[in-house]
Amino acid sequence: MEQVEKKIAYATKWSSLAEIAAKLILPIVNMILARLLTPDDFGIVATVNIVITFAEVFQDAGFQKYMVQHEFEDNKDFNASANVAFWSNLVLSCTLWLIIAFFRNSISSFISGDDKLGSEIVVASFSLPIFAISSIQISYYRRNLEFKKLFWVRIITSLIPLVVTVPLAIIFRNHWALIIGTVLRNLVQSIVLYVGARWKPKLNYSFEKLKKMMPFCIWTLAESITIWITANVGVFVVTRILGSQYVGYYKTSMTTVSSIISIISAATVTVLFSSLSRVQNDQKRFMSIFENYQMTIGMFVIPMGAGMFLYRDLLTSIMLGSQWMICAGFIGIYSLVHSLAIITNSFFSEMYRALGKPRVSMIAQLIHLLYLIPIIYTTAHINFNTLCIGTTFAVLGFMCEHFIIVKVILKKKIGRMLVNIGTIFIPTAVMSLFASLIQKVNSGVVWQFISIILCVFVYFFSLICIRPLRENLKTSELTSDLFLKMKSCIIKIIK
Repeated sequence: MEQVEKKIAYATKWSSLAEIAAKLILPIVNMILARLLTPDDFGIVATVNIVITFAEVFQDAGFQKYMVQHEFEDNKDFNASANVAFWSNLVLSCTLWLIIAFFRNSISSFISGDDKLGSEIVVASFSLPIFAISSIQISYYRRNLEFKKLFWVRIITSLIPLVVTVPLAIIFRNHWALIIGTVLRNLVQSIVLYVGARWKPKLNYSFEKLKKMMPFCIWTLAESITIWITANVGVFVVTRILGSQYVGYYKTSMTTVSSIISIISAATVTVLFSSLSRVQNDQKRFMSIFENYQMTIGMFVIPMGAGMFLYRDLLTSIMLGSQWMICAGFIGIYSLVHSLAIITNSFFSEMYRALGKPRVSMIAQLIHLLYLIPIIYTTAHINFNTLCIGTTFAVLGFMCEHFIIVKVILKKKIGRMLVNIGTIFIPTAVMSLFASLIQKVNSGVVWQFISIILCVFVYFFSLICIRPLRENLKTSELTSDLFLKMKSCIIKIIK
C-alpha cells in the first residue's frame, strides 16, 4: 500500500504542477480577453459550446474512462482494446462533425433562437476529430499514473491562448478569437500527444472486444449525457429567457471560479480516478485513499472558496474588469459552494466510476435534474440575482444527494467524511473572522493584498493547531513535504 500511495503522491505532484502552471497563464489571458471582448461575445461562445460538449459526450462514448478503469489481462489485451477505442472514437467523431456541419443552421436556431451561429458551430466542432486522435493516449498516461509526461503537454497547450487567442482578439475584437484559439489549442495537444506517445494505433479492430466494452461504455455514455444536461441546462435556459449578454455573465462567473479552484481540483480528480481504479478490489485501501484525498484536498479548496467569497469584489475587478462587477455577488457565493462540491460531488462521481458503476452517477444526475431545471427556469424569469441564488442552492442539494447515495446504495460509511470536512471548517472560520475584521482597517487595493497574505498565515497556523488536520498534513503522502516546509517557515518567523 505504501508503494501505491507514493506513486499516487508522485502523480499528484506532477498533475498539480501542470495545473498550477496552466492556471498562472489562464488568469492573465482571461484578464486580457475580458477587456478586449464583451460579455455578449463570451455568451455566444458559451452557447456554441453547448453543441460541442454534447457531441464530445458521444464522441468519447466512455472509451477513455474504460481504458483507465478496466483491469486488463496483459499488454496484448490492452493494445487490442485500445485499438477498438481509438478507431471507434475517430469514426464516431468524424461522423458527428459531418452531421453537425449539415444541420448547422437548424442546430443554431434550436439553441439560440436564430441561425446566425451556424459557421461558428461548424468551426468549433472541428475539435471533435482532433481530440479523438489523442484521447486514448491521454487515457494510457492516466491509467499508469504517468502525469509527468502530461505535465509538459499541459504547459505547451496552455501557452496557445496567450500567443494565439489574445492576438486574434486584438485583431478581430469578437468571439471568433475564442473559437479559433480553442481549435488550435486542441490541435497542438493532439499532435504533441500522438508524436510523443509510446502507444500507437494499428490497423486492426476486434468486434469481440467492442462487445465486451459496451456495457461499461453505454452506462458511461448515459452518465455523460446527464452530466452534460446538468452542466448546460442553465446556459440553454438563460439564453432563451435573458439573452446572450446574461449568458456571458452567468457562464463566465462559474468558469472564473472553477478555473481558480481547479488549480488544485483538476490536478487531483483525474489522479483520484486512476488511483481508485487500481485498488478497486481492495475496499479498505480504496476507502483509505478516498478519505485521505478528500480531507487533504479539502484543507486547500475550502479556505480557498471562503477567501474568494470574502474578496469577491477584488477578485472580479482583477479577473474580469469593471464591466463585469454585476457578477461579483455570484462569483463570491458560487466560490463557497463550488469548493465544497469538488470534494463531494466530483470526488463521489469518480468513486462510482472507479468501482465500475457509472449508472449510479447517472441516477444521481437524473435526480438532480428533477429540481435543477425547475429552479433555473423559475429563477431566470425573476431576475439574474435570483437565478444565481437558485443555482447555488441546487449545487448544495446535489451535495446532500450524493451523501445519501453513498450511504444507502454503496453502503459506505460517511461519518468520517463528514467529520473530516467539518473539522476543516474550524480553521476556515477563524480565517474568515480575521479577514472580516482586517478588511475594516483599510479598503485600499494594496492593503487587501496584504490582508490576503495574512489570512493565509492565520489559516495554516489555525490548521496546525488542530491535531487531526496537523496529523493528516504531516503523514499524507500528498502533503508531507509541504508540512515540513511550513513548519520550518513558522519556526523562522517565531525566532
